[in-house]
Amino acid sequence: MPTRDAESALRGMPLFADVPDDEIADLAPRCRMRRFERGETIFHEGDAANTLPVVASGRVKVVRYGSSGRQVLLEQFGPGESFGEVAIFDHQPYPATAIAMENDTGLVEIPRREFTELLKRHPEVAIKTIGRLAGLLRETTRRLRDVAAERVEERIAHLLLALDRRLGRPGTDGRRIPVVFTRQEIAAMVGTTTETAIRILSRWEKNEILSSDRHGLLIRDVATLRDIAAEPLEEE
Repeated sequence: MPTRDAESALRGMPLFADVPDDEIADLAPRCRMRRFERGETIFHEGDAANTLPVVASGRVKVVRYGSSGRQVLLEQFGPGESFGEVAIFDHQPYPATAIAMENDTGLVEIPRREFTELLKRHPEVAIKTIGRLAGLLRETTRRLRDVAAERVEERIAHLLLALDRRLGRPGTDGRRIPVVFTRQEIAAMVGTTTETAIRILSRWEKNEILSSDRHGLLIRDVATLRDIAAEPLEEE
């Protein structure tokens, strides 16, 4: 990926929307450009956190592994989003493993020093970073609450509604989530078995609550999904 691609990716990142063009142009050549295929590891838990990765294309998932080797999905990120800020700020190794979710996933890696110096020059970027981390913490708290729910159906419904809030787009026949998740990944995110996730999602597809294809998920009946999740309807 040439420097102009790094510059374009940084300009497209909401976090840097208020940074002057000349500073972005100066920062881009200092960044490292990398590409990964689906399933490739970007960094492992315990690796030194010397850079802040920004997704230029594709998607990335952040996972941890249990003692049995089971993969637990913590979060996923798409174009324009950064990840690993916590390790950058506390000068500790990455606390989890990052893996590419799609072929030709592109990353811009910003050196730690360059990023922290940018925050000093632009307090508005620091404020946005804090706000973003607070949002991720809120989502983690929500997910912990969902895992504590007794019914697996409720946990999966909460997950799909959370994905819709973050990624969903209106469609002619429902809400489109333009990301492909395997049943195993969905099971990992809600703390259940793959077989259970397959059974529940298959029943929901049969009942036309949702459907899936190679482009992602389509929530056909948001109201029913909210009923399952015991979430109140949003006001018009």
